[in-house]
Amino acid sequence: MKRRTVLSAAAFGSVALAGCLEGSFGDGGLGGSNTTYEECTHSIIRVENLPKPARSEAQSALEDGVYETTDQVVLETVMDFGESYLRQNGEYYTVEIDEEGADERRVRFVETVPETGNPRVLSGFEDETAVELAIEYDGETLFEETLELDEGESVSAEGEFGYGGYRADVNSDAVIDEAAWSVDEYYSQGEIVVSEDGIDVQQAVVDPAYCEWDDDGALLMQ
Repeated sequence: MKRRTVLSAAAFGSVALAGCLEGSFGDGGLGGSNTTYEECTHSIIRVENLPKPARSEAQSALEDGVYETTDQVVLETVMDFGESYLRQNGEYYTVEIDEEGADERRVRFVETVPETGNPRVLSGFEDETAVELAIEYDGETLFEETLELDEGESVSAEGEFGYGGYRADVNSDAVIDEAAWSVDEYYSQGEIVVSEDGIDVQQAVVDPAYCEWDDDGALLMQ
């Protein structure tokens, strides 16, 4: 789901792994140069890896609560606010920009939990089997349903899921079992395999790559 990150002044008053694609724009804000920066499309971007002008903007927004400028916001050129999160000291943030009239722009960081895909449920039974499945995410039951699963069938457990701890409970004539797992930058969302032997949650181990930029604004892969 693409997040809405550009807000009106009135609204503010009330207040992954993917490859890197091209997307270069002019430098501005605290940078004061004409360097252009390629856009990073990774789901997680580390503040310490940002180009110096964008890093200065981010640090100002984090330390002061807001970064104000009448120039180009360099952060806006190096990442897609609707698709990527910034990480600093183990915390994750979305970036919001308030258009303050025709000249001033205000950048704020909002602490959040990165979204993930939905857990999937895979039948390991040899025949069609009905199972009652409940999935808790950080202590809240987000999915509870009776599933009619054919042999080898895979279905998505619909809900709003993100980084954090999970627990699944299954109850059927064939099996009663439970399992727990966690999702973060290093472990993918789980696939819950249900069979007569119980629940087996399978996850991919991720070795995340982070974007960095050289002095000319070109992307480097870490």
